[in-house]
Amino acid sequence: MNDVPLHQLRILVERAVRPVRATMVRKRRMREELLAHLTAIFEEEAARLGDEQAALERAAERFGDPAELAAELQQSAPGSRRYTGRGGLRCASRS
Repeated sequence: MNDVPLHQLRILVERAVRPVRATMVRKRRMREELLAHLTAIFEEEAARLGDEQAALERAAERFGDPAELAAELQQSAPGSRRYTGRGGLRCASRS
């Protein structure tokens, strides 16, 4: 794979990870894992289709909407229940 598809894959991953409120370490791990997954999808599609551009498009479709993925990643981040979608803190209920 040359640099152009890799750059495009990184952009997709960044669109999913950047909005997530998490530590830099956790976000780096998210990026690494998602890029590995997306790269595998791209390589599978490139082998099947024989066309890098078509493989990029198909990989992006299979990856899904970065905004939806960002929301899912946020929900999985530790402490995510403490944040609202607008960046403000929620009040924790006291027991």
